[in-house]
Amino acid sequence: MLGLDNDPLDREQAIVALWKYSLGGNKCVDNIIQFQGCINLTINLLNSESSSSSEAAAGLLRSISSVNQYRAVVAESGAIEEINGLLSQPSLTSEVKEQSICTLWNLSVDEGLRTKIASSTILPLLIMSLKNQDIRVKEAAGGVLANLALTSSNHKVMVEAVPLIGAAAYSSFVPSLLSWPSLPDGTEIERTARGPSRYGASELLLGLSVDEKSTNIQEAKIQAMIGRSKQQFLARTGAIEIEDNKLSITNVPSERQFTLLPWIDGVARLVLILELQDESAISRAARSIADASINEHMRTSFMEAGAVKHLVRLLYHNNDSVQVPVLGALVRLSPR
Repeated sequence: MLGLDNDPLDREQAIVALWKYSLGGNKCVDNIIQFQGCINLTINLLNSESSSSSEAAAGLLRSISSVNQYRAVVAESGAIEEINGLLSQPSLTSEVKEQSICTLWNLSVDEGLRTKIASSTILPLLIMSLKNQDIRVKEAAGGVLANLALTSSNHKVMVEAVPLIGAAAYSSFVPSLLSWPSLPDGTEIERTARGPSRYGASELLLGLSVDEKSTNIQEAKIQAMIGRSKQQFLARTGAIEIEDNKLSITNVPSERQFTLLPWIDGVARLVLILELQDESAISRAARSIADASINEHMRTSFMEAGAVKHLVRLLYHNNDSVQVPVLGALVRLSPR
C-alpha cells in the first residue's frame, strides 16, 4: 500500500498503520523491515502534502532508527538528506518536526553518523529549533546537539554554526563595560579620547596574562586595588556613575569582583562552573571565557577542556541572561 502507484489516501492510511504497529517494539520493527523497499517508500512520504503522512513517515523512521542494527540502513537510504529538506520548510508542523528531529537524535547515537549530520545544513536548523515553543521539539534538538558534541571533530563546525544564527543578537548586545560615564544630572561627558580610559570604565578589568612565567599575581592585585580606589573616589565626587540602575561604584556587589588566576587554572575552573546550577555564576563564567579567548592558544585550551559541549547545552537555557553570554563565548571561541 506504500507504493507510489497507490492512491495518496491509501498510502497515508498505510503509513499511519505501520507507524502505530512499529510502536509495539523491536519485534514489530523487524517484521516491517522484511518488506523490501519499505524504508525508501517511507522516506518518500516525508515530503507528502499531507502533514499526517509526513508525521507518520517520520515517526516510523524514528522507530526503525531506534534499533541499533537499522540505523545505518536508514542513513544510507537518504533519510538525513530528506529530513534536512523537510526541516527547511517554514510551514512545517511541530508534530512533523518533533518526529524528524527525534529520528536524527537516534541516528546521532552512532558515532559514524555524527559527522555526516554535523557537516550538513541541518546544524543551523537544529540550533534554531532550540527556540521552538514546543518543548518536545526543543528537547529533541538539544539531544541531537548533545550527541554531536560528543565527537571532538564536530566542535569546530558547531562553533562556526552558532555565529551564523546568533550574529544579529550578538551584534546588538552591548555589555555594560562599554557604557560611557555621565554626570549625576544626566549630562553626557564629551568623548574626546578614543583610547581606553584610566578611570572611566564601569567595571574594572584586573587583567589576564597568558604567559604564566611573567605573571605577578600580587603586583596585579595591588594595581587593581589602586585602580578601584580611584574609581570609588571619582564615584563619590559624582564624576562617574554606572549606567545600569544608576548605582555608584561603592555599591557594586561583591560578586562583580574579579579574581586573577594563572591561565591554566582559570580555564579548568571556568569550564567546571558551566556545569553549576547557579545562573549568575554560569553567566559570569561564559563572559570570562569570551574575554579570555584572545588568541588561538586560549581558544584551543577552552575547547580541549570541554567548554564547547557545555556552552552548546546552555544555548537553550530558559534564561536570556544565560543565553546571551553563552552565545558571546561561542562566537569568541570560533576560529578567526
